[in-house]
Amino acid sequence: MLAGETINHTEGRAVRHMALRAGEQAPSEVKAVLERMRDFCESIHSGEWRGYSGERITDVVNIGIGGSDLGPRMATHAMAARQQPDIEVHFIANVDGADIAPLLARLNPRTTLFIVASKTFTTLETLTNARTARAWLLAAAGNESAVAKHFVAISTNLELTRQFGITPENVFEFWDWVGGRFSLWSAIGLSLALAIGWRPFEQLLAGAHAMDQHFIDAPASSNLPLTLALLSLWNTDFLGASTTAILPYSQSLHLFPAYLQQLEMESNGKQTDRDGEPLGISTSPILWGEAGTNGQHSFYQLFHQGGRIIPCDFIALRDADFPLPGHHISLLANCLAQSAALAFGQTMDEVRAAGIPEALAPYKIFPGNQPSTTLILPALTPYTLGQLLALFEHKVFCLGVLWNLNAFDQWGVELGKQLAGQLTRCLRARAMPHALTARRRADCRPEGIIMKALSILFATSGNGPVGQDRWPWRCCRRAAGRLAQGQIDIRVLLPAYPALKQAFPEATTLVVLPQLAPVLPASRLLLAEANGLPLLLLDCPELYDRPGNPYLDANGEDWTDNAIRFGLLSRVAALLGQSASPLDWRPDVVHANDWQTALAPAWLHYQGGAASVVTVHNIAFQGCYDRPFLAGLGLPEHAWRFDGVEYHDQLSFLKAGLQLASQISTVSPTYAREIQDEHFGYGLAPLLRHRSSQLRGILNGVDTELWNPANDPALPHAYAANRLAAKRLNKTALQAEMGLDQVADRPLFGVISRLTDQKGLDLLLTIADGLPDLPAQLVVLGSGDKAMEAGFSLGRAFPWPDCGQTGV
Repeated sequence: MLAGETINHTEGRAVRHMALRAGEQAPSEVKAVLERMRDFCESIHSGEWRGYSGERITDVVNIGIGGSDLGPRMATHAMAARQQPDIEVHFIANVDGADIAPLLARLNPRTTLFIVASKTFTTLETLTNARTARAWLLAAAGNESAVAKHFVAISTNLELTRQFGITPENVFEFWDWVGGRFSLWSAIGLSLALAIGWRPFEQLLAGAHAMDQHFIDAPASSNLPLTLALLSLWNTDFLGASTTAILPYSQSLHLFPAYLQQLEMESNGKQTDRDGEPLGISTSPILWGEAGTNGQHSFYQLFHQGGRIIPCDFIALRDADFPLPGHHISLLANCLAQSAALAFGQTMDEVRAAGIPEALAPYKIFPGNQPSTTLILPALTPYTLGQLLALFEHKVFCLGVLWNLNAFDQWGVELGKQLAGQLTRCLRARAMPHALTARRRADCRPEGIIMKALSILFATSGNGPVGQDRWPWRCCRRAAGRLAQGQIDIRVLLPAYPALKQAFPEATTLVVLPQLAPVLPASRLLLAEANGLPLLLLDCPELYDRPGNPYLDANGEDWTDNAIRFGLLSRVAALLGQSASPLDWRPDVVHANDWQTALAPAWLHYQGGAASVVTVHNIAFQGCYDRPFLAGLGLPEHAWRFDGVEYHDQLSFLKAGLQLASQISTVSPTYAREIQDEHFGYGLAPLLRHRSSQLRGILNGVDTELWNPANDPALPHAYAANRLAAKRLNKTALQAEMGLDQVADRPLFGVISRLTDQKGLDLLLTIADGLPDLPAQLVVLGSGDKAMEAGFSLGRAFPWPDCGQTGV
């Protein structure tokens, strides 16, 4: 190993972690990386490195797993007393969203730096978390260039790191002769160096190097790593101990047992020797433990009187790293007392001599003779921590030699990765029939495992005229169809407007729903199908069987009972996502759209059920109603809180969804940023900033099947990208239809919009007098605010009749 020979024979690799801390004798490539690490640390600590907004970095998040996490995480906690005052370092490893989500929720993207630690830059858990962090950053920054200011990598794969957005100068190399669990001394230790400073990190390396020299030079009789290895071998293979307890009497070392679990159990948990033959003996014991004195009040009873042999490794400090009066002496005394009690126990004679009543005497006997070691460090410094870690690394090497196994590969972790890859493909590719009457499952069988397809309820109120070829159901069908292509089991919930019932006369009744709340009338769910997409139509004629606009009456005013109309829609959407669902189908996710269905996440939050997403298309419309609707719609009284459904002493459908949904999305990344600004958030910007880690902007795409100029029957002349000449003919036709001068070289501008101040159309009205004199033409199509409609009408505010330049 010292000579750099290939001792990891199954992978053909050298094992040279000692070279990482060899000081002046280190290889040139190691020195070069250490110099780059030093310069980077100094740029962060000095404030020279700034985030995309120009602010200093205050938080560093290390994203890695295994050795890329356990080593720097443990050492950073161990050096808690020596942390840099202006930097806080965090660690993310688990692919479970519960690991990263709470951390991102309390960090500031403008001042956070991420270190992505993956040698190949393909590690599933690490890349999943890194992509989540990247999306979180871009939701705030809005510019891909921000990635280079907030991400660095520890990797050898420059191509994948470049694709991620990390510049080559911000990628720190380490080598295939560095095993993950031995990599703290390499660039993997960058997060630790940022936490404690570069000089202390150099002291850590120096301490490890000192232990390397001891291991190389000390005779066997006084060689500490060899001694620990021989004791472990004796306890395991001669005394039959199957576990070893690691008991640091230092809260700063509370992660040391977890660190040693990987170091020893992944290294020596083998049953095949270096010749490919079965070992036939036990190798690595199971390591576990807890910081003292916590463990004394937990599992030490088993040590003393449980009748098992459990070797214990005690680790203590002579001097405290946090020297508070009255603490450390008691801690150290407990450590020494426990090791003595395990060694010597207490006999019946000693019990009787202590005056214990005879009836209690049998319970006071401690057999003793339990094997243990006690290591006492003079203090917990970077130097002594380096010595401690290198000590156990060399112990692992010695045991590998004694057991004749390869301590530096880890094939045992590969099978689970392979099966996880198969199951991931299965989860993404499984099929799920659309039958609503049976909760069926697709058999995706690798290895005969049965999996259930992800199911989504897409709840929407519709928008504008409704018909078989119009919005909303066709738009919903297109979005849902795309999801279904990814084998997502999806249903769309809509009010049964007259045009929809007319479009689907074959719709059948699925279930009759009783009155769900004091003001919510009875209704029924109809099932229709549109090109394979199931539609759930909420039929309640007294609420939805009305002419014209789903939201407005003939005078352009909100229907006076909109709170009830869309309260029922929201309540039914939530009901289908709960265990009390009247259908034999229940979604995993309820996707609410705008204020009309945004109350569904509130019911799911307070009553339990599926996860929820609320999508905001226009935050100006919020669905605010008087407080009596809280009880009328069946919401609990305790929901009337600032962090519930209450908003300026009103019940706000949209605010409730934004506050209580599992996730929030908008129609674009730009809009996601805008609505967090006071000018565009319509009073909800503070809430959205608070939930920024759950807010995503997803850019709307163009439905190229619905809007395809090559086959759109509404166009007088079809055209395509390779035949644009016909597009000019369409311009001429539009000029003729609108009564404009048919001038080929005059620019023609079109405005298609809802007529409202929010869209800036009021600005167009203010410059109306000057528009006819511009060397251009304008066509406006839209409806909305009645006063604005009147302003745009010909012959009123606009002096445009017969000018040949403008059409409305």
